[in-house]
Amino acid sequence: MTWPSSCSGSGHRTGAPRTPRSPGTRSPPPWKGWPPNDGGRAHDRGRRAGAHDRGRPARHDGGRGRMTATDPHATHDVEVRAEVVIKRYRSWDRREPQREWTALTRLHSAVPVARLPEPAAWTPRKALAHVRARAAQGPDVGEDPRAAKAFAAGTSWLAGPDPDRLADDPFPPVLGPGDNNLANYLWDAATAEVRIVDWEDSGAGDRAFELADLAEHISRLDGHLDADRLLTLLDLPPAQAARVRGFRRLLALSWLLMLGPRGPFAARNPPGTLGRQAERVLELLGG
Repeated sequence: MTWPSSCSGSGHRTGAPRTPRSPGTRSPPPWKGWPPNDGGRAHDRGRRAGAHDRGRPARHDGGRGRMTATDPHATHDVEVRAEVVIKRYRSWDRREPQREWTALTRLHSAVPVARLPEPAAWTPRKALAHVRARAAQGPDVGEDPRAAKAFAAGTSWLAGPDPDRLADDPFPPVLGPGDNNLANYLWDAATAEVRIVDWEDSGAGDRAFELADLAEHISRLDGHLDADRLLTLLDLPPAQAARVRGFRRLLALSWLLMLGPRGPFAARNPPGTLGRQAERVLELLGG
């Protein structure tokens, strides 16, 4: 997938004034022409022909304005050139290229909710099933007593009636990014706006779930988001605010179960992360 390098993921120029348009008109998206129904084959070709080594650090060629960046844990490679940004997917088993194309197109045209795309890749039901499955396996939470206490409190909460009440959303769906890593939220100082990138897991979703995922993503430990203040400013209806609280508990517990010594995210986070996450779970559960 290719965008002009001056554009954000939403299709608007970063730091530049938007071109005035007549009422009711809309300019074509800057990525128009990319085939949304090729099943990711264009990305497959690009990946085989020139994908970068996964462990290679970011580099700049110095003369032609080209920069490439990779991360061994990333789902894609990014190449920044003088005029375009090229994104090469490493997998598309979750239909990542189609999801991102659909989300960007929908955002550009500001379509009604009735025309939202397929469900997001990460949904409340999937999250609930994931957490219950990991909890049932009796994951290793290490020797930290805080982690053991948080695991016990979390499994007790899972056995109660509250988690199942989260499965069905009584509110209208929203277009959600599906991946609320704070690294995907870019602050544009020139326009005082937040720009969202990485829409490969996006789709129609539950607003409360998306907000809770933003509040509880492990990237919050960087300390750049005051989730409680943000949620207060949103002035959510009481029923939706209650759903956000429930999802925050669920997702915080999910991270705890993946951060144990042999968990899938243990190696990707600094020492002490498990203990801090245990404290978060206990705080949210009132323990």
